[in-house]
Amino acid sequence: MKHVRLPLRFVLLIATVLLLHTNRLFASHVVGGDISWECISTGPDAGKFIFYLKLYHDCSSSTPVSVLGHYLEFPDDLSIPLPARLLTLISQMDVTSSNCGVSCASANPGDISIEEYVFRSDPIALSTVPSANGFRVVYHRCCRNAVDNLIDPINQEIYYSATMYSYQGRNLFPCYDAGPQFAEPPVPAICAGYELRYSAISTDPDLDSLSYEFVSALGNLGNQLSYQSGFSFSEPLPGPMIDPTYQSATLDSITGLLEYDSPNGLQGRWVVVMAVDAWRCGQRISRTIRDMTVTAYACSGQNDVPTVSEPVWTQPMGAFNHHVTVTAGDTVRFTLNGQDFDMIGGQPQEMTLSAFGSQFGVYYTNADSGCAIVPCATLSNAIPPVTASGFQLSTTFNWVTGCDHVRLNNECGGGASTYNFAFKYQDNFCPANGINMVNIAVTVLADSIVPSPQPHCVSVDANGNVELTWESAVDPFSPPAFDAYEIFHGTSTTGPFVQVGSESDINMGSFIHSVDSAAAPSLTGPNYYQIRTKSGCDGRALGSAIQTLSSLYLSVVIADSIVELSWNAMAHPPLPSSGSLYHVFREFPEGSWQLIATTADTTFADFIAVSLGGVNYRVELADALPCTSVSNVAGYFFDGISDHGAATLIHIQPNPNTGSFSVSMDDGRMTAYQLLDILGRLLESKTLSFSADRIQIDTNFSEGTYLLRVETERGVAVKKIVVKR
Repeated sequence: MKHVRLPLRFVLLIATVLLLHTNRLFASHVVGGDISWECISTGPDAGKFIFYLKLYHDCSSSTPVSVLGHYLEFPDDLSIPLPARLLTLISQMDVTSSNCGVSCASANPGDISIEEYVFRSDPIALSTVPSANGFRVVYHRCCRNAVDNLIDPINQEIYYSATMYSYQGRNLFPCYDAGPQFAEPPVPAICAGYELRYSAISTDPDLDSLSYEFVSALGNLGNQLSYQSGFSFSEPLPGPMIDPTYQSATLDSITGLLEYDSPNGLQGRWVVVMAVDAWRCGQRISRTIRDMTVTAYACSGQNDVPTVSEPVWTQPMGAFNHHVTVTAGDTVRFTLNGQDFDMIGGQPQEMTLSAFGSQFGVYYTNADSGCAIVPCATLSNAIPPVTASGFQLSTTFNWVTGCDHVRLNNECGGGASTYNFAFKYQDNFCPANGINMVNIAVTVLADSIVPSPQPHCVSVDANGNVELTWESAVDPFSPPAFDAYEIFHGTSTTGPFVQVGSESDINMGSFIHSVDSAAAPSLTGPNYYQIRTKSGCDGRALGSAIQTLSSLYLSVVIADSIVELSWNAMAHPPLPSSGSLYHVFREFPEGSWQLIATTADTTFADFIAVSLGGVNYRVELADALPCTSVSNVAGYFFDGISDHGAATLIHIQPNPNTGSFSVSMDDGRMTAYQLLDILGRLLESKTLSFSADRIQIDTNFSEGTYLLRVETERGVAVKKIVVKR
């Protein structure tokens, strides 16, 4: 046989095509998965992301999961090449309960056996700003398992996604956020009639707040899948729409605890999908999807899952339920008691207690090491795990919180961080252990926060220095908690804002932003300011700004002898303490400022303010504090000839005069005129019955300077008239 050697480019092309289709060639029997990521903060890859994919495989299938050819997909506009999107297997392990499940290697059809695959990407730089819909990272493969709550699932892809949302307009490179992480694998199996108590045990490395909700399963092209009658994404397990005696599955939005009492004797397999959203400064910063399959088997014998009492709170006094909010420095202490009175062979079942959370110390007994931020939380039992052969198993949780447990000096101010502590009670009933999970959420607030003050005025002086005025804050705490006012400046309403000053006297209510400072105010546009208090937690908590104020930036444009003034609003919405009218001032002659108008608008047309010298303007807005916001000074120099074409065609004879004069026009005709005093007040107006190139005007004006505004076929002209008696 003759061998044909293909060119290298064709070999690479064929390999790429095969690889791109690999995800579609895998068999099913994946029963759950999710995508997560970390943000690299140090080293040569700082600012890049590493993505992780977890897949959970039902080993009772004879089809293994290939460890090659897995890859992620990103939005097309980023054009990340395939090699950078490939995933490498980093771990593979059984996650089935060892007492009654079987290893994946020895599993046969019908056995309960689940294994976890974890894949990782190389560091990836994502240089883009997410759109309003977010930046979605996707893994998909063919095909879904046959389940009872989806229509035609076997012809639909498994489709997992994680989304990064736009946050303060930041680019994703360098990265600034790590997504939620899951400590608990998906539910492998339950016995029909069991109570299901499940938590994914989510934590966020950045201490962002987390929330949970049911979402739709996704399939081909990322489309939402259709559910069988009686099911929906929010009712994924058999509920009242199937049988009025069935209970709905519930998902706690704060703790993420999934609760469901499965009907006796009802077997089946159902897809449940939940979203974990991370929130920072009240904005959703990411969403991670946990897709899993819940299977109910027929089990011989009766078994109840361990019951867990409501937490008995010792500190803080009066606390109840599973979510508590404390102030940094407070102690959190409660007791959990699990009970299981089921018997196996005449003996009490074994009950095991495990606990999860980033704030537990070494062996769950050391408050000084082992957790993310010391002091650590501890338990009265040495875990993991604690096993009891009696009917109950209790543990007491203790945690002394501190300021380091609060996200401080961040862009949203104040300071609050929520920690989740999960407790898993598990019996040894087979073929599926009875499991009850309890999630306790502890939100830690920075102590003694002095609210940021209300800003009132922004005033620009002749040199461009900006004075910011506010209403002094009140510190109700003893000892005082106030540390300083921090003043932040930006050149747009959305920032970024940079600190430009600090004031440590709580009674001080003003600050001057100098043009000589390192971060000087802009002279070509509005300047935006925020005032934030620094207080609490050793003066490290930065309060949220109540409102952003801007300086009034005045612009002057001349068109056909009309001076058009425009400026920006100082606040959105307007401050209740501000006046409703802007005051417009004009400087003419030099050194003489006159109020020429009051208006509720942010524009004004001054069509007569021309002279043979300079004319300046400023705008003011009064506030009840009391203080006044003053704009920059803007003006022009008008020579009466070169600036406006129509003015060169108009002639006044004589000028100066005694009140009587003629007006003539070269190469054109006049249609109307107005006489005004130097402050712009209308004294006389006349529309000509027919256009003319010469008119005679007689007045009885007293001595002084006046303005003649002439409307012509060639435009509007303004001339100065001097009357001498």
